[in-house]
Parts: sequence; structure tokens; C-alpha cells
Amino acid sequence: MEPGEYERMFQVETRHWWYLGMQTITRSLLNRFLAPTASRKILDAGCGTGAAMSTYLAEYGNVTGMDFSPLALKGCQTRNLSWLAQASVTAVPFSAESFDLITSFDVLYERAVASDTLALTEFFRVLRPGGLLLLRLPAYNWLRGQHD
Repeated sequence: MEPGEYERMFQVETRHWWYLGMQTITRSLLNRFLAPTASRKILDAGCGTGAAMSTYLAEYGNVTGMDFSPLALKGCQTRNLSWLAQASVTAVPFSAESFDLITSFDVLYERAVASDTLALTEFFRVLRPGGLLLLRLPAYNWLRGQHD
């Protein structure tokens, strides 16, 4: 993602209609499969500036944010999020079977992800047996933005 996009994202992702709509859809899916609890371990892989972590993912457990971009993680720190790791989704720096839920929103199609197959392999490596993986990707290439 282009560096300036992180600042733009940080400014709008808690109030823009698209982000709010995605939040509503994601909550609906999570509520269908999970009850809110503090004991669940969650990885937000490609967390960006942390809006999902700070607005709703924490309702479902303890969230660790991971992003390869220091600019994105700076946004997370501005939101007072502290469980953060700088890493690529193709080299997840956590032990096997560490997380009950992994979320990854609009990440795997990014140019910076060299192999979506490797990323999925890493997600399943760190996901506990019976855990859930929630991915969001554009259905069509025309849904991508210029910053993608």
C-alpha cells in the first residue's frame, strides 16, 4: 500500500460508510460463530492502522495486531493499541497453534504479499485446532483501489 494511504485510512476508517458497512457485516459473521469472551486469542493479520482492533475485535478476545508496515503500526499506537508485531503475513512470528481466531481484511491481494498460498499456510500453522479464519478480499479486480 502506498505510504500516504495509511494516514488517509486512519482518518476515515472509523466513520466512512464503507468501513462501517464492513464492520457491520464482520460483526454479524463473528456473532454467528462466536460469543464475546476475553479468553480468546485473536490475530489481526495485516491490521493496518488498527481500527478493527480498537472498534470491535476486542469484544471477541485479546487481539494482537500484525502488519509489515511501520506506518500502519504507528496508527495502531496512536489508537493506544499495544499488542503489535511488525511482520509479513508470509512469515508469521508466532508459535504453532497460538490463536483461536485469525482475521485478515483486504490483505492477501496486496502487491506486498508475495504468495497468498504461503500466507494461508502460515495462518493455518498458528491457528489452533478448531479455530476460525476470517478473510475479506474483493470479489472482483475492479473493486480494488488505486492504492492496492
